[in-house]
Amino acid sequence: CIRSQRPAGRRLWSYDPTTDRVSVSPQLAHPRNRQLLTAALREAFVYRSAHRLIPSTREAESLLRIANNPQMIAETRAQAIRGITPAFPGLADYLAAFASSNQPWQVRWAVAWKWGQLDDPRGDEQLLQLLADNVWVVRMAAARAWSRRGPPTDQGAIDRIVDALRRRLDDPAPEVGRAVIRALGTFGNRSPQARDALLALIDGQTAHLTYRQEAVEALGYIDDETVIGRLKALIADNGAAHRSARLRLALP
Repeated sequence: CIRSQRPAGRRLWSYDPTTDRVSVSPQLAHPRNRQLLTAALREAFVYRSAHRLIPSTREAESLLRIANNPQMIAETRAQAIRGITPAFPGLADYLAAFASSNQPWQVRWAVAWKWGQLDDPRGDEQLLQLLADNVWVVRMAAARAWSRRGPPTDQGAIDRIVDALRRRLDDPAPEVGRAVIRALGTFGNRSPQARDALLALIDGQTAHLTYRQEAVEALGYIDDETVIGRLKALIADNGAAHRSARLRLALP
């Protein structure tokens, strides 16, 4: 039997399970209908459960293949990656397969975001690769992932990551720079180089105000007498960073 999907009385697609063929309506190009289909595909691929629009993974795979919409495929894969539970067996291998530069940027962004939920050491090498991506939102997601997953146990890996983060402080996208500063804060208790980079930001008069404020916030997570002394010194400063320093030291 052939089933058809008719939200709001309009047919979006029909699927014949006997021939594994999908017929797609031009109405599928409408943004709202595409969002509806993307959500349905995500449900079918990620959770492998019956969905009111796509009750079988086989139909979902056929629809994705026949529709042949690169934007839809990229959005669906990105949502699927973000939706997978961290306990999913083989997730690290799955992410590694989609971190390649030939994947759409949405997929690379989702991979970087997902590594922030895993402590698998393979993620550090993947994130180093994604930190050098040519799309700024992917670089930002990679830096933010380290803020969530924390530093690795291997000191050599810490040194490589901190070195890569420091080189990204002058990223042309300020969103990336701020994410890098926050990531350096998570490494500050394990890396003198990370601490020095953050201290240089609060001392440097050429640094953007938002960078100085982010550096103060990041330094507040570092348990070091030198850092605490520098933050206290900022409180006597009339600059805009002094309030952040007071908050980080929990002073009245």
